Amino acid sequence: DNSSLSQIGVINPDGSQTEFVCDAAADKIGMNTTVGGDEFLTSPKVRVDNCSFTCSRAAPHAAPVVKIKFSVGQAISDPNIPLRPDQQALVEYETSVQTRNTF
Repeated sequence: DNSSLSQIGVINPDGSQTEFVCDAAADKIGMNTTVGGDEFLTSPKVRVDNCSFTCSRAAPHAAPVVKIKFSVGQAISDPNIPLRPDQQALVEYETSVQTRNTF
């Protein structure tokens, strides 16, 4: 339905579930699994902003396409010490994946 989401879940081939989460409070992308628990997928040295997942279909019976979009930059280790200009890089990232084995 083209809604922008902060998390998205998938069912793995073994039946376990995995949820990918844009954790705005931690500025990270995380993963929660029914088997392995919670973990961050991003390094503590970076921050993630404007993270979202968008799910859409080209046609009613077509496989869903999930768009993943976020920006990534250097994490601020001490908020009292401003980053120098050479430490303020920001990269926009966007990709899409088409699901398979949908029900």
